[in-house]
Amino acid sequence: MTWDAERLKKGRLWQNTELVFTTTIGTPLNVRNLTYRSFRPLLERAGLPRLRFHDLRHTFATLLLSSRTHPKIAQEMLGHANISTTIQKYKRLQPSLPCLTGR
Repeated sequence: MTWDAERLKKGRLWQNTELVFTTTIGTPLNVRNLTYRSFRPLLERAGLPRLRFHDLRHTFATLLLSSRTHPKIAQEMLGHANISTTIQKYKRLQPSLPCLTGR
């Protein structure tokens, strides 16, 4: 079912928050529900260690930069105001990233 069809199906219950990820009636996700009902069980089923949901962002950034993506593109994708934020944060986490060290 498409997002529009789901929204129409909910009718007056739907709350248009214009968020990308919402509950089934359009309200903001509750981080505890997301963590305990969805994310942790998913990690367990996959046999992965427990980690914070936000750690996925750091993993994404590190993989992005490891694949030689230009730091300016990474900055834009991560929403950092300045490229220096991206470079400093991820250079510290992974000093050998080729796109940050010029190697």
